[in-house]
Amino acid sequence: MNVLPLKIVGFVSVALLVASCSHEKPFVDPQFVYAQPPTLANSVIVTGKTDSPLRIGDVFSYNNPEQQWTVTGLEAGKISWKNSTDDFLQTNLSTLLPPIRWGGLGTNLASGWSRLTHTEGLPIELTEGYKFSFTEERHSVRPPDTTVAVWECLVGETSFILVPAGKVEATEVICDRNGREKIMFNYAQSLGHYVRQVIATDNGPVVRELVAYARAQK
Repeated sequence: MNVLPLKIVGFVSVALLVASCSHEKPFVDPQFVYAQPPTLANSVIVTGKTDSPLRIGDVFSYNNPEQQWTVTGLEAGKISWKNSTDDFLQTNLSTLLPPIRWGGLGTNLASGWSRLTHTEGLPIELTEGYKFSFTEERHSVRPPDTTVAVWECLVGETSFILVPAGKVEATEVICDRNGREKIMFNYAQSLGHYVRQVIATDNGPVVRELVAYARAQK
């Protein structure tokens, strides 16, 4: 798919459903070296994707909260990210899946890791009506906590939508977490990331949108 030109007025952030504030030394370092068991390797899901439209140096900015993230690595089925406050993030090649590692020097992220298991169907080709599901076992190191969430997702239609960054062709993906929480992504396949995320809450929808995007030169 082709994306219409986006206004380059800043940069974007990565989908992340956990955030906290702390000034302690992070558990994770910039190279994602963990003192955890080697089972962390199981967090990487082989999605059938062998490449990504993302490039090292791509920069994204989102609102609500305002953050800037840059792609810093693409290898071994993983994408590494760094933001403007020295937080770090690692995702699978499919960024529709939750992050598998996070932490850093800043105050925006706690530190921890996730195992993604029990996959049925995977977000490889996003065609309307396609379904996929997986289980996310999230281990938070700071603060210490473990949660388990079953994700069930349905791919909707693809259309052009308008976000602060500009007009872009995106595919709607609606996910259900544990049968209680609804999350909708408008995912731009040509960018390799979502451009809008909507979380349904009792107080109304929480919307996060792409406000700017900068494509790295080859």
